[in-house]
Amino acid sequence: MTYIQKLEEATATLADAAAFDYPDDYPLLAAEADAKGQTVLEIAQLAEDTTATWRKVNAVLEKVRYSAKLVSAAWRQLAG
Repeated sequence: MTYIQKLEEATATLADAAAFDYPDDYPLLAAEADAKGQTVLEIAQLAEDTTATWRKVNAVLEKVRYSAKLVSAAWRQLAG
């Protein structure tokens, strides 16, 4: 849930030019920004970029997973 909420905050932050003025509206991003000494906008962009990267990785993993299931089913049928 944390990552989903952080992504929602990031999307809202990147759409809001005044996000710098209201960091309390984005508590997860503000907490990370404070800990890392970065801006809320930098953390928001990082969250968006990380999500985009993982989406691509997950797509590859899904393809591999489903391909393996098909191969396994075919082997079971041949062995059957």
